[in-house]
Amino acid sequence: MDTRIKRVLVGVSGKSAKVIAAAADIAHKSKATVELVKVVRPLTQAYGLSPATAAMNNRIAAAAELKQLKKLAAHLIEAGVSVDCHVELSNSTTEGLLSCIDRSKPSLVAIEAHKHNVLARLLLTQTDYNLIRHCPVPLLIVKNAIRSRSTRIMAALDPIGSKSSLDTEIVSAAHGFARLFHGAVHAAHVYAPLMGYVGDATFAPVAVPVSLPQERRYVATVRKGFKSFCSRSRIKPGNVHLKMGDPAFVLPTLARSTKARMVVMGAVARSGLQRALIGSTAEHVLDAMPCDVLVVKSPRSTASAAQGGARVA
Repeated sequence: MDTRIKRVLVGVSGKSAKVIAAAADIAHKSKATVELVKVVRPLTQAYGLSPATAAMNNRIAAAAELKQLKKLAAHLIEAGVSVDCHVELSNSTTEGLLSCIDRSKPSLVAIEAHKHNVLARLLLTQTDYNLIRHCPVPLLIVKNAIRSRSTRIMAALDPIGSKSSLDTEIVSAAHGFARLFHGAVHAAHVYAPLMGYVGDATFAPVAVPVSLPQERRYVATVRKGFKSFCSRSRIKPGNVHLKMGDPAFVLPTLARSTKARMVVMGAVARSGLQRALIGSTAEHVLDAMPCDVLVVKSPRSTASAAQGGARVA
C-alpha cells in the first residue's frame, strides 16, 4: 500500500458523523482532500413517469442531496480540510460507490460499519461487505463514535497461511497509519490448533487432537515463523501477539486488551465455494471489533477486485 494519502472518498449514508469525523482527522493529518459521496436511487419509468419527468425529478433529488452534502462539508472546510461533494445516481449503492472510486482514484475509501443480518450475510448483499470484496483501494470501516486517543495500530497477520505479499501490504499500511497518528505498530497472529484426521466407514474423516510432541513442534514452528516475519517488518518484540484459537473471537479480544485504535486486515482472492464461509467469519470479526478496521489487498488481489474477484480473508 502506498501510505501517502492524497484523497479520502467517504460513502455518506444518513448523517454519517462517525465516518466524516474519521476522514477529516486523517485528511487533516495527511493534508489530503476529502470527497463526500452520496448514492441516490434514481426514479425510472417503472413509477409511471415519462422519461423527461423522471430525469427532471432525478436532477431535483440530486440537487437536494448535494445541498445536504455541502452542509456537512462546511464544518470540515471551517476546520481547514479541502472537501469535494458528489451525488451519484445508481440503483446499487455498491456499484455507485465503485463508479465514484473508479472516477476519483482515491487513496482511501471510508464507510461506517453496519450490522449484518443472517440473510444478508448468507447472500452477501450488504453494501459494506460488497465493498470489502470489490473495492480496489484500502477500505476503512469506521466503528468508533468518538475518536480514540490510542495511537496503537494492530496488523492482523497470517505469515504461515497467507501469501507474503498480502502480509507485506498489511504491515506497510499499519506502519503508515502509525506514523500518521505518531503511534506504534502491534502484530497479531491467531492460529488454529493442529488436528489429525481418522477415517470413518460411515461418516467423513473425523478431526482428533494430535500428540503432545506433534503439537509442541507445530507451535514452535508457528512461533518461529511469526516472530521472524515481525522482526523483518520492524515490529518490536513487546508488540507481537501470538494466540491459538478462533480469529472471530480472539482478534477482537486482542484489539480490546491492547487498546488498538485500528486493526489492519487483509483480503485475498477466493473461490466462490469458499466465499460464504470465509465471509461469515470476516463479518463476525468486523461486528465484534471494538475499533476501526482497515482492509487492504495484495497487488494481485487488487487486480482481481477490479474484475470482481476479490474475497475476504
